[in-house]
Amino acid sequence: MVTVLAALGVKTFILDASYIPTRSMMDALQPGDFILINKFLYGARTPVEFSGAHGPLPSVQLPALRDPRRGDVFVFWLPFEGGMDRLLQARQYVKRCAAVPGDTLVVEGGSVQVNGRIVARLEGDSVTRMAVVLPRPGETITVDARTPAILRELVVRDRELSARESGSAQGAGETRSASHVVMNEFYFLLGDRPSLSVDSRHWGLIPRAWIIGTPITVYWSVEPESAHGGIGARVKGIRWSRVGHLVR
Repeated sequence: MVTVLAALGVKTFILDASYIPTRSMMDALQPGDFILINKFLYGARTPVEFSGAHGPLPSVQLPALRDPRRGDVFVFWLPFEGGMDRLLQARQYVKRCAAVPGDTLVVEGGSVQVNGRIVARLEGDSVTRMAVVLPRPGETITVDARTPAILRELVVRDRELSARESGSAQGAGETRSASHVVMNEFYFLLGDRPSLSVDSRHWGLIPRAWIIGTPITVYWSVEPESAHGGIGARVKGIRWSRVGHLVR
């Protein structure tokens, strides 16, 4: 029993593992990589969807060693449609942080610019243009017809998070009021290969509560196609050169 509890504690608050299925983060990460995740750097937390006999239980979060930064690689949950109630059914994604609260973000002319600096080139990308300042907690967003869609979605997510943390369903998912005071930190994430990536250009800003941690190293790696072959193909498909690769 002690061993099980210790393992659960490690998985919840210290280290976890994940698998990379796509090419969106090449060359830092490749399809077939298995990664170890540092969960305590940003302050590990229990899932926001723990439920007890009388409803959702409070989420527990440890103190962070530091705040997320531009250039950090995040492992995070992305809920399916249905909001925070579906978080435990969400998929894990891995993307790089391009913009943090307070940054000025511009997506236009085939590039992503943060604070006036180009951070990514978009080859053949037809995603809607946007120009926004990522709000800091405590700042007010005016919600009207001129508010960019990415900020309207932020308001919905922020209200859902705040409602869940307070144990109330009131206000969750609503954007009818003329203004909203932001309660949580939100980040803009990109794949290292934008042309192969679905990221914040498509599904919006990610709240800190959805961040699981940051990948440390590749502990195992195989050619994805080798999983469908026999033992010989699987052994041949092991990419020993990537084992121990540090994620930067």
